[in-house]
Amino acid sequence: MMIKILAAIVLSLGFINFSYAQAQIEITEGWVRGTPPGTTITAMYMNVENTGDQDDTLKSVSSDISKSAEIHQTSVDDKGVAKMEMLESVLVPAEGSVNFKPGGMHIMLIDLEESLKSGDKVEIKLVFEKAGQVKVQAEVLGVGDKPE
Repeated sequence: MMIKILAAIVLSLGFINFSYAQAQIEITEGWVRGTPPGTTITAMYMNVENTGDQDDTLKSVSSDISKSAEIHQTSVDDKGVAKMEMLESVLVPAEGSVNFKPGGMHIMLIDLEESLKSGDKVEIKLVFEKAGQVKVQAEVLGVGDKPE
């Protein structure tokens, strides 16, 4: 009798519609600014797209080429003075995107292990609240180079 009841429960579960909402993060247009010899800081830019049906949050960043990495926002006040502040996290809305670009949000790579020249490749690790770790391979662009 107990087996028949368990079988009925298991079979009935098959008719329940399970829906798992999730964030699906895609990184495009990633690039890192090249550095002259001796420079120990640079920035990375990219487009972060969430193709899922649930908001996600970029919580942290890291890279093997720098001792630390931080999410920053550049802004200009009403007097024309630019300032940069560190952000703890960045919300990436469901079915939306966030653009990291010069003069706006960007990833600061601090205490670089070596200078970066045009054509180099850099791996950056992004950690999202829901999507987890996403690795990005970004090309280094020198002065005058344009992202594809």
